[in-house]
This record gives sequence, structure tokens and C-alpha cells, in this order.
Amino acid sequence: ASSAGAGSDAIKPAEEFFALVASHDRRGFGILQANLAKLTSEDLAVLAADLEKADTSQHSHAYWRVIPETFIRWAEVDPEAALRFAKSSDAKIHQTALQTVIRTIANTDAVYALNEARKIKNRVIAQQVENQVLAIMANKDPDAWISELLSNRKMLMQNHYVGSYVHKWFKEDPAAAIARINRLPQHHIRNSITHISTAWANEEPAAALQWAQDLENEQMKQQAITAVAGVIAKNNPDKALSLIEGMPEGFRQRALTSIYKSMATSDPMAAFEEAFALSHSGDRYAALMGILNPHGHQFGNSHWGTQWGSYNYPYQPNPQFTLQQLQSIATRLPTGQLRDAVYGQMTNHLTNKSPDEAEQLLRTYPTRARQQMVSALIQRITQTD
Repeated sequence: ASSAGAGSDAIKPAEEFFALVASHDRRGFGILQANLAKLTSEDLAVLAADLEKADTSQHSHAYWRVIPETFIRWAEVDPEAALRFAKSSDAKIHQTALQTVIRTIANTDAVYALNEARKIKNRVIAQQVENQVLAIMANKDPDAWISELLSNRKMLMQNHYVGSYVHKWFKEDPAAAIARINRLPQHHIRNSITHISTAWANEEPAAALQWAQDLENEQMKQQAITAVAGVIAKNNPDKALSLIEGMPEGFRQRALTSIYKSMATSDPMAAFEEAFALSHSGDRYAALMGILNPHGHQFGNSHWGTQWGSYNYPYQPNPQFTLQQLQSIATRLPTGQLRDAVYGQMTNHLTNKSPDEAEQLLRTYPTRARQQMVSALIQRITQTD
């Protein structure tokens, strides 16, 4: 590439940039970004033109890593120049260049980027870029995103999911976040009610609870209270349990799962004993599932309880039991999903022990438990060795 601009001493031919990332090495990728950071808009224009003409036969992988990084940097330095070039660029790089530039511009001016996305002639690509820009807008300029949603009939008709955005909104400004939520159509709130309630409760539990209790739609109210109770349970489990008194059975049991999982993060055995003592079989199963099922939230037929659909809770740390505690718990549970979950946690402990020690422990377990754990251990070993 020819040199130009104040940063011309940093300019490198496209071939040299390809060489930086050709080995798939992360260090090379970092060096690529560091070199691009030195370039002026004029330098980047020269490099972009060189990329259009470059022979990709020997550098296919590197080529498609250098192009996006080049246009990201150019759009940061001089968005208008980068956009002009991308719009008129050669077909070989046109789509990548244009999408990259518009997405990068969205980080600082999402409204302008959205307008540019809608000008793309290929409607499939235009829709793809528009969706990407809207996602950026929801995080970077949420008020503009809400205004766009309300003014766009197509978006209004769709079930836009705001759950992935609301945690950031509430963390930055709870008052502004709830003001945005209150502008949303009901079906958008309903689709994200659990995440909205949880995000708000993490910042302002009392206000979140009041909002949840004031919801007119009974199903939304129960879902919201369930989510808030799960957050409150971290510091005040008695209050969390009082919130769900009188709820319909299905909502109450979903809430119990979330509450007892929160309780178990600080004292898992105390939470287990309290859950195990619950008199209602369905409540007991729900509470124990929150404590003992370390990964999933899928409820089905059990020895004790009722049958539910799936219900996703916001992430909480898994309760940490010792191997000895799990051994004791397993002897007190009937055959079924709960005891299988305990065996799974016991297997996790065995993987951290020596083969001889693990074998000695396995010999002391009942046949069903031993068979399940041996099978799981073999599967894990074959994945790594």
C-alpha cells in the first residue's frame, strides 16, 4: 500500500497485516489491532483500497479477520469516510465492510446507523443489520430504542424481548429504567416480566415488590412476585416466603424453587433440612429441586410432586455441598430425579479425587448410584483422554 497522512510511517501493506493473524494466534490479533490504532483516516483509506485488490488465495482466514478490524477502526476514526468507502466498495468486501461500519457507528449514533441500515438495497442484509443496530441501540441509547419501538408498527407487532437489556438499564438508573418499562406495550412487558422484576429487585427490592403487587394482570403479578421473592430470599428468606403465601400452587412452587436455591447458597444443609420438613409433597419437591438440581430448571414427573412445564430463573450460584453431606442426603431421598441430581453432584466430587480413592468410595455406594456415577465418570474421562 502507498503511504499517506500523518500516520503514514505506521502504514503496512495488506500482506503484512495478513501475516499478523495468519497463524490464528491471539497475540497476532492483538498486534493487528495495535497497528490499526496508529493509523489515521487517510492511512485507513489506503489500506482499505489495498484490501480490495489483495490476493486472498493464500490468506483466506487472515483476510476475513483483517477486513472487519480495519473497518471498525476506520468507522471509529472517521465514520463518514468509512461509510462512503463501504457503500461504493468492491463486491468482494462490500457486505462485510458496510455491515461492520454501520454496526460500529451504532455504538455512538444508533439513530443515524439505523437510518443507514435501512438504506441497504439487499433487504435480507438490511433486516439483519437493522436488527443488530436495534440491539446496540437498546443498550447504548435505550430511550431512542423505546421511541423507535413505539413508532414502528412492525416492531410493535413483534414480541420483542427486553430481558437481555433491563439488567443494564436498572443498574445504571432504576428510575429511568422503570419509566421505559412503563412505556412498553403490555405484551412486551409480559414476555420479560421475570427479568424486569429481578433486575429491579437487585437494585431496589422494596420498589420492585410494590410494582409487582400493583400489577393488574394476575398472572404477571404472580410471576413478578415470584422473581422478586427469589432476590429477597438472599438476605431475608422469611420475608420471601411470606410473599408467596396464598399463591396458586403452580406459582407458589416455582417461587419455592427460586427461594430455596437462594437460601442454600449460604447454608445448604440448613436449607435442605427446612425444605425436607415441608408437609406438602409438591412444595417439598419444588424446594428440594431448587437446592439439589445444580444446573437445570426443568420440572417433570417425580416420586413426590406435581408436573410442571419449564421455568427459567435468572442465574444464581449453585449450592455447595460436601461429598459427605451429599452421601447423607442421598440415603434420605426416594428413587427419582432428585436423587439422580445428588448422584450427579457426588460424581463432580469424585472427579477431583485420585482413581484409587474414588474406587474405594464407589464400592460403598448402592448399586444404582455406583452404576450411574461410573457411567458418568467414564464419559467425562473419554472427553478429556
